[in-house]
Amino acid sequence: MKKSIIIISSALMMFSCGSVKDIGDLNMIASRNIDSKMSYTLIRSYMGGGYEEINQTRMKKITSIEDAVNLVVKKTPGGEFMKNVKVKLIDNKYIAVEGDVWGVKTTEEQSFKGFVKGSHVLYQKGRKIKKGYIVALKDDKICFFQEFGTIDTKEVEYSEITKSEFSDQEIKDYINATLKTSDKKEKGWNNIFMSTPPKN
Repeated sequence: MKKSIIIISSALMMFSCGSVKDIGDLNMIASRNIDSKMSYTLIRSYMGGGYEEINQTRMKKITSIEDAVNLVVKKTPGGEFMKNVKVKLIDNKYIAVEGDVWGVKTTEEQSFKGFVKGSHVLYQKGRKIKKGYIVALKDDKICFFQEFGTIDTKEVEYSEITKSEFSDQEIKDYINATLKTSDKKEKGWNNIFMSTPPKN
């Protein structure tokens, strides 16, 4: 099915001044089809308007509402679409969104196939192997994986990951070995290490 972007808008106006400017409001927005039979719930409120997201918008050079929505929704485990959205114009050329993320709530306490929230894992797709950890469990087939040194989450099947355990030094060595020098300069070390899961 062809991917489409759905927008239900109450107002959308363009402004040309200011480094961060509100340019409109949207009642609801989704970058993929919504299942009418699914029971969606509010997962997180006021997502996307923080310094981290604004900085990511600049780094990724996001200029479309669809990409801006994906940036926020994909980093929210279980997220599917947004409501009560404010559209922002960054530096007169980039687009960011802030609002409530709705979707399917993930399972955080239950264990599936020996995996729990926070488990260190190896994720393999083809020949590429990535190190990271489980952000949340969605169901008995899929969980949300986050690679060390990134802020984006990805839906993966349990068959694609292997449980492991990495020390803090191993995580830092992995980040040093996999991220390009240019990425380090753009993100800064604080943003790079912020994705390392906290110790229990």
